[in-house]
Amino acid sequence: MDNGRPGGGLEPLLGALIPLVFFPDWLRAMAAVLPFQGMVSTPALVYLGMMDGPTTALMLGVQAFWAIGLILLGRLVWRSAQRVVTINGG
Repeated sequence: MDNGRPGGGLEPLLGALIPLVFFPDWLRAMAAVLPFQGMVSTPALVYLGMMDGPTTALMLGVQAFWAIGLILLGRLVWRSAQRVVTINGG
């Protein structure tokens, strides 16, 4: 339950409450492959100048991968739902 918070209860994985650099290695590795760090941690690190050029490009690439992947997944689910759902009336 998100209790109306902007992060929806995902604050630890966003890096909003605790920077991801303070996470244990296993949790930091998990957070690095999920799309949540791109919401707070990556933009903050870029703004503060704590990422060099190649790392910034890599992180933006990860964000682009997730964006494209989730868009394609959403289209796939939408198309399959359109085939199944029938709405009568009007």
